[in-house]
Amino acid sequence: IKGIAYGNGLFVAVGDSGKIATSPDGINWTQRTSSFGTSAINGIGYGKGLFVAVGFSGTLATSPDGINWTLRTSSFGTNNIIAITYANSLFVAVGASGMIATSSNGTNWTQRTTPFGAYFISGITYGNGLFVAGGANGGLITSPTGITWTQRTSSFGTSAINGIAYGNSLFVAVG
Repeated sequence: IKGIAYGNGLFVAVGDSGKIATSPDGINWTQRTSSFGTSAINGIGYGKGLFVAVGFSGTLATSPDGINWTLRTSSFGTNNIIAITYANSLFVAVGASGMIATSSNGTNWTQRTTPFGAYFISGITYGNGLFVAGGANGGLITSPTGITWTQRTSSFGTSAINGIAYGNSLFVAVG
């Protein structure tokens, strides 16, 4: 399992080999058919009544119910999409080659410029009015809007940041 999201009364978990499972209670799970084929699904987000799943080779799919999935065109080309979040009426997806894309509806995506260069971005979250993303070589960037990004200094040195979360007024990064 690479990611999980909750929305519309349903947990949706995603993972390797295009696997998707849903659960109304987090205990009993039902395997679903995805439009990813055998490609890994790296992450999933929920917002505006829509689940958005992201994965290898720029694959992106949406579902209003977590059961029926529609492939969409991402702006990642063949670059892997690694993580996604939703906040402030905006989906923000991150991935290989320092790529970030945003969408207000989960279906139409716009590529954004980041100071990450060619390094991968593997984690993103939102909290306290700020999107925070991290990845290779301890890279850390922030944005109040998800559109324009500022490079920050992390305490990771050259170690990768693999995930970021926000809660209890605190951002926590792991790597």
